[in-house]
Amino acid sequence: MRAETCRADGMTSVRGSLIIRPTSRILVLDPADRILLFFARVGYSVEPERRPAATGFWALPGGGVDAGESHAAAAVRELAEETGIRTSSPLPWIAERITSYPWKGRQYQSLERYYFHRAASDVLDDSGWQEGDKRWMSRLGWWSLDEVAATDDIVRPPGLVPLARDIIAGRLPARPVTLEA
Repeated sequence: MRAETCRADGMTSVRGSLIIRPTSRILVLDPADRILLFFARVGYSVEPERRPAATGFWALPGGGVDAGESHAAAAVRELAEETGIRTSSPLPWIAERITSYPWKGRQYQSLERYYFHRAASDVLDDSGWQEGDKRWMSRLGWWSLDEVAATDDIVRPPGLVPLARDIIAGRLPARPVTLEA
């Protein structure tokens, strides 16, 4: 994944209307090996062939990289803002993905880096959610990997369960793996 130069708002516009959005997401596991997900209400299905009536999907905590901020620093910041979990240690970079999607009439390409954090407890605090986040984010909570694998709901990113199973088994990737779009 190549580095992008960000505008002051953290995004780079390329080829006219395409907006490049550097993003950091965090795969968080609690002491019981449950994974942390929130529901993203986007108003349309991100898998129209499989789930045409879906209006959102389940996702890992995380968000956009601010101007002048590294992906790693954004992961630590987003972890605190969206979950109340604070860490001063750098998080291991475990995966990456490039995906495109429409949002509010514009086309985005998300350059996503995924980091890992093992939470010391299952206590969460969503009071750091920004007003804009509250309009489309909800239901932050812990899922067993079997629940994630069995759900008919859309869960992003693809490949999340096998990656989490490897980490639980003590196989942290030596270098970031590439997840499918």
